[in-house]
Amino acid sequence: MQTFHVEIIKPSHYDKDGYVIQWWKAWIPSNSMASLYAISQDCAARKVLGEDVAIEVDAYDEMNIRIPVEKIAAKIRKPGHGGLVCLVGVQSNQFPRAMAIARQFRQKGVDVAIGGFHVSGCISMLKKLTPELKEAVDLGIVLFAGEAEVEFESFLKDVHGGRAKPLYNHMDALPNLQGTTSPISRAASCSATTACCPRSTLGAAARSNAPSAPSSTSKAGNPAGAMPTTSSGSSRRTRSRASRASSSPTTTSPATATGNRSSTA
Repeated sequence: MQTFHVEIIKPSHYDKDGYVIQWWKAWIPSNSMASLYAISQDCAARKVLGEDVAIEVDAYDEMNIRIPVEKIAAKIRKPGHGGLVCLVGVQSNQFPRAMAIARQFRQKGVDVAIGGFHVSGCISMLKKLTPELKEAVDLGIVLFAGEAEVEFESFLKDVHGGRAKPLYNHMDALPNLQGTTSPISRAASCSATTACCPRSTLGAAARSNAPSAPSSTSKAGNPAGAMPTTSSGSSRRTRSRASRASSSPTTTSPATATGNRSSTA
């Protein structure tokens, strides 16, 4: 049994001093990374590389995690293993960082592909490859332009078979969504235990069909469902502040004021 690793990385970018921008927590997840993760999981479930090849998928968002280059490379290069590093959703300001990561993997003999807005935009608008894209091709990095939904399965087969091309251009083969079943209705029509719906689709359907949490404040006359300007709790706090203001002396030390707020919280 062979194992093929699909390592998905969303690179960050550099600040003006050349440091990689990272956050303790990331509030906005990468949709490109999540989409390719679901597509790769679907390929793994269908065993597109053969019954004797297991596909394992991992994802890393460099906005809130350091990329374990050594660990990933060692995992792919183990006997009986193989794999591919996919740098996804790479914007123009992220391309230098993507290339820095790709160089590290290429030095270790790991296959790397770069896709996203910069690659797709340059190839769709320009007649020739730009210098940075030529550099990537010279390093043995595969460029993927267009939507991964179109030919990602055949792309994995090419990489696994050692016949990957320098450029995969699917800009003229966009997926046709007309007449397809919407994800929510499709997920609602099948059981969560079946394999017909990807995990992300089931999650979206569950969130959309989940009952709203009960509220003590009526939203009548508020069709947008906006948060009411006052509630029972905020009214009590407002009255409490008003009573403290009326009973407190005109001059209060910061320590006394802090103590009043703490005792009524």
